[in-house]
Amino acid sequence: MNILILGNTAGLTNDFILKTFPNQAVFIFGHTGVKNSRKNKITVYTKHYENNQLEDVFDFHDYDQIIYFSEYLNYGHESSGEIENLIRLLECLKDRKKQTFTLHYRSCP
Repeated sequence: MNILILGNTAGLTNDFILKTFPNQAVFIFGHTGVKNSRKNKITVYTKHYENNQLEDVFDFHDYDQIIYFSEYLNYGHESSGEIENLIRLLECLKDRKKQTFTLHYRSCP
């Protein structure tokens, strides 16, 4: 199963990914402390994030689950651009009509 994680990815760790998604291919779009690992099937798309290339990430793989961590998960964090980011994600997904996936949006602990 291919899982894409995006949004508020700064707090993710390799340990969290391995425990939460055992034996899954995990793709992270954003700034994070998680490191790429072929052995553990973890891929991080930081350069695409920095270049604002969300659409490209959907050209690389088909994803079974997409998990969006909200900026609201951080106490006192400014969440500017949250709605715009979600709209952009949904725009990318609407073009993937042949692909079946589950979208999870996490906005509270």
